[in-house]
Amino acid sequence: DNNYEDNRYLASFAGYFPADNPIYSCIVVVTGPTEDIYGAVVSGTVFTAIANKVYASSLAYHKPVNEGAKRQKGIPQTKVGNRKDLIELFDRFRIPYASLTDKEYGIVREENEKAVIERRYVGRETVPNVVGMTAKDAVYLIESTGMNVRMEGYGRVVSQSIKAGTEAAPGVVIKIELK
Repeated sequence: DNNYEDNRYLASFAGYFPADNPIYSCIVVVTGPTEDIYGAVVSGTVFTAIANKVYASSLAYHKPVNEGAKRQKGIPQTKVGNRKDLIELFDRFRIPYASLTDKEYGIVREENEKAVIERRYVGRETVPNVVGMTAKDAVYLIESTGMNVRMEGYGRVVSQSIKAGTEAAPGVVIKIELK
């Protein structure tokens, strides 16, 4: 008995790739194929799948998509927020900045490729302008006036239901939309 079985096949395929300048060689053996018995059909398709996956994931064959990309000039787009959070962000990413206010909230503008944090008026008796702020900052400011907040969406505030500067009325609900 030499371990052969009737009607039990091995389908095999050996190849190399890429064809022009081979780097890889591969042998695929399928024991007991169920659909077909020919190596080119059974093992050849497995070989092709392996070669395609290796080729697609190998950086040696493809140029990097960011090669030669130009560095963006200026500061990243930043809008409104807690001054301490903005300073921490600028420090962490080594973005040059100047803070022209010591108030809790600021608005950012760009000047000579530097971020400049300026005062953003926030009163306790009036509805704050929260457009451009994150949900965290907007909710904090609105609730500090005694008003309640209803949010819709995700991202930054794009609109508010009560106009900024209006007298704040504790208990009143202000709807903010985020996108």
